[in-house]
Amino acid sequence: MAPGPSVAGNGSVNLDAAAPPPLAAKPGNGAALGTDGVTATDAPAATPAAAAGALASSGAELLRIGSRSQGLRYTAEQRAALGLTGLLPPTVETLPTQVMRVMRRLGNLRPGLDQWEYLASVDTADERLFYATVLTHLTRIMPLIYTPVVGTLVQRGGETETE
Repeated sequence: MAPGPSVAGNGSVNLDAAAPPPLAAKPGNGAALGTDGVTATDAPAATPAAAAGALASSGAELLRIGSRSQGLRYTAEQRAALGLTGLLPPTVETLPTQVMRVMRRLGNLRPGLDQWEYLASVDTADERLFYATVLTHLTRIMPLIYTPVVGTLVQRGGETETE
């Protein structure tokens, strides 16, 4: 069996490592989960028709569902089949590239609540990107999504500057 994502000494995860085959689906979970946490619907579909069938939504609606959206990871064929042509920039990015972009943007924000709000927006827009970022940069991200940042938010009564 090929190794899954590898964990470096600094706590980061290499998402490019060969992943083992997915585990069998469990009743009620809706998809087969591999040990790398990727669902069958997250992997690129073999054909545009398969992509359309795997995802019951299309077009702008699909982009609004954070648990289904792949953002710039959609291929040109998937974009055409799902009605996404023209709704996304023409660039196609890999998940590791998107994770690097999230971390670069995170580094440009004020520490604390600004970074937490940005990560929350990533989670809303693309859950897989959010969790890949967390897993890849666990030691950097955990303090932002756990305490003390969340404690500060609770002390403010849940109010953020964006409200």
